[in-house]
Order: sequence, then structure tokens, then C-alpha cells
Amino acid sequence: VVLSLMARGYDAIERKTLVGSGPVEIRFEGERQAVPTIEDPLVADLLGAVEMPAGQRAPEDYEVYLQPTSAPDLLGGPIPRRARVSSNGSFQVPQLIHGLYEVRLLPPYAAGGSWPDLLTGSDEAPTTYEHGTLFPGMRLVARSGELAGIAQSRAPIGIDPLPLEGALVRAEPDLNSGVEANARPRVHPAVTSDAEGRWLLRDLPPGRYRVFLTAGGEGRETFVTIPAGTRVDPGL
Repeated sequence: VVLSLMARGYDAIERKTLVGSGPVEIRFEGERQAVPTIEDPLVADLLGAVEMPAGQRAPEDYEVYLQPTSAPDLLGGPIPRRARVSSNGSFQVPQLIHGLYEVRLLPPYAAGGSWPDLLTGSDEAPTTYEHGTLFPGMRLVARSGELAGIAQSRAPIGIDPLPLEGALVRAEPDLNSGVEANARPRVHPAVTSDAEGRWLLRDLPPGRYRVFLTAGGEGRETFVTIPAGTRVDPGL
């Protein structure tokens, strides 16, 4: 048989022996080597606040996602962290390892993911934050926009159109512009119009979108650009 022995601080040993030949004595040669240690990383609590554009809902249950820019196999280095935002916009990340992070703000339906980022437009790089200052703190200003409108039936000239209840409205980034070019389609959650035909799509990063409205067998679509922090009616 072949015996394999390992001991912390020594090189591994393999010895061949015959079963039943009596006791086998194996000695580890040389001096015991010092075992490398990893120092505890520097950490500090991160306190932050999220500010939404005027007229948009409070950021309750939104999520702040911190993604380290360093390699994931860096011993003692930063690790990804997430924090839920309270109704007053505050959040906290306890014992956050010092380092450089990419920061994203995610709407409630995207918690646990990495898109859409409400801090930047579709043609911009993520926001970065260097953690490790004497008084660590962060103020995030959302740049999200909204789409809103009234779904109505098409009517001849001189006849008032009727509101369409239950019309389905969805939006996806324009794949022919910005960093979204040639990317896989990303569709935001669809909404339906109410009894008055009104609908509202929230939490859209600024950029150019393709918007679809479907009601029964009828479909409409258009392209629209959403500036940061604004509400736009695509005119469907």
C-alpha cells in the first residue's frame, strides 16, 4: 500500500509499505515551517442615504449593491455587499471592508440582481466609491425617469376616443444606442392601464427606449428618450 501523510508546516510524504510487516515509523524531515497568516481586513460601517428625483416615490425597499473592483480571489479583499433602503432613504452596511466599489441602486423588483442601475444612464460607467475614509458615508442621487400616459382607442376625426382599461405597456432599452448596442434584450416589468386608461412605468434609467402598448388585437410602439429625473409621455 502507499501511505500519504500531511501535516501543517511540512511537505507532504508518501511511503510504500507491506501490509502485515509490522509497525511503520515515518518522520517528517526538516524544521517546521511557519504557517502563513492572513491579517484581518480593515473594516468600518458605511452609513448612506438615497435621494430620489422630485415627484417620484420614496426609495423604500430599494437595494444598494456594492461590487468590489478588485479580483474576487484577493485574500482579505472586499466582497460584494447589499443593503436595503428604508422609507426615509437611509441605509447601512456594517463592517464593510475598505476598498474600491462599484455602486448600483436597484428598484425593489430587481433586488439581488445587478440591473437596472438607477444611478447612471445606459451609456455611462457605474458609480464608484472608495471606502476607508475617516468618516465613511455615502449620498446617492437617483437619476431614474418614468414613462406615463393614457391608453385610448383609435377613433375617427370628430369622435372622442375611449379609454382602454387593461392595456399592456412595456419598455426595453434601445439596443441600437449607447452601451446597450448589440446587447441581449432587457425588458422592464410591464404595467396595465386602469379604468381611465392611465398607466405608469417607474424606475427607468435615463436613456432611449422602445415602448410597446398592446390592447386586444391592437399593438402600437414608439421610441422615446427619457432624460434623468423626468416623466415622459410617449404618446401611445
